Amino acid sequence: MITGTQTLSGKPIYGQSSADVEGFDSLAELALDLHWSWNHATDEVWRQLDPALWKFTQNPWVVLQTVSKDKLKAVLANPAFRKNIDDLLQSKRQAAEAPAWFQKNHPQSPLKCVAYFSMEYMLSEALPIYSGGLGNVAGDQLKAASDLGVPVVGVGLLYQQGYFRQVMDMDHFLRSRHYVVIAGKHPSPQWLTMDAAVKHCTEGIGIWQWASNDQNATPDVVMACCGDVPTLETLAAVSILREHLPELKIRVVNVVDLMRLQPQTEHPHGLSDTDFDELFTKDKPVIFAFHAYPWLIHRLTYRRTNHDNFHVRGYKEEGTITTPFDMTVLNDLDRLHLVMDTIDRLPQTGDKGIYLKQQLEDKLIEHKQYIDKNGQDLPEIRNWKWQVPKL
Repeated sequence: MITGTQTLSGKPIYGQSSADVEGFDSLAELALDLHWSWNHATDEVWRQLDPALWKFTQNPWVVLQTVSKDKLKAVLANPAFRKNIDDLLQSKRQAAEAPAWFQKNHPQSPLKCVAYFSMEYMLSEALPIYSGGLGNVAGDQLKAASDLGVPVVGVGLLYQQGYFRQVMDMDHFLRSRHYVVIAGKHPSPQWLTMDAAVKHCTEGIGIWQWASNDQNATPDVVMACCGDVPTLETLAAVSILREHLPELKIRVVNVVDLMRLQPQTEHPHGLSDTDFDELFTKDKPVIFAFHAYPWLIHRLTYRRTNHDNFHVRGYKEEGTITTPFDMTVLNDLDRLHLVMDTIDRLPQTGDKGIYLKQQLEDKLIEHKQYIDKNGQDLPEIRNWKWQVPKL
């Protein structure tokens, strides 16, 4: 059973002001058992404590650390709630004590403990100690070992100094004492000159005026993006919208410092409410393409005026051995889905929007047929380059 309820000394690590509430220990035991990351029997417990926070974080420990003492006392005073907690605890403990596959099939095995070393573990989106495929594999293997009863202990490798001495300067550039090449797997366009990139990275967020057409009017939609592939797909979506629906006023906002999305009261990089509203408006749809889990953007912006109009596309844990563009299609992060998302939120596009959406749905079918036959993306996808849309 993967768990995180105690330190090496065996003492609880609660450190929460509500720890003296009767029944808190039971909730903490459930919250700190990482089995919840793939066993959702306790979801309703955390949803009852704070529905909004649970929706955005999916993290029981965050919910338990945040909920007020009065709220805890109220829910724990409910006999039905307490019985549910007791039943869940009993089920958890029975599962931990019951012999699993390993104990049943290898009762005489001398194997007592296996140390599993990894830089990262993808156990849950609420526990961000991973960044890519390595964490995916390591996390799945730990989960499988836990379910099978194999005595495996995950050991994280954290280097205090990093792989090399490195700092992030005021312009959000990585500086190193050694020569480091940071590159993707595929050729990538260069959207900005070096001078413009330095200014943009220093600001951390900004409108890309050269891709927008709302300079003299209120935008109908804000197309926001963060990450290399989401930026590419967003700009491609904008080019489609500006070509086929030229009457739309579109603002493109690019983000390189996610902390700019938070309020100033939460992070020193955070934007004021006024500055945030000037970028994202107070009431217009925001189609946000993000290179990780969508919930993170919602979590960073949930206090903002226009949060309800944020529609975030990101990683949905969909993927296989396929083409680069098809990976974005599988996660609804591609240019075609972004355009259709925009049309769905702009009724003023009328029949033109309906016909364009049909064309894009047909294009998705064509895309699938082409990659199945040729093993690579359509030429118009592979060779796409930004051009000022022709009106």
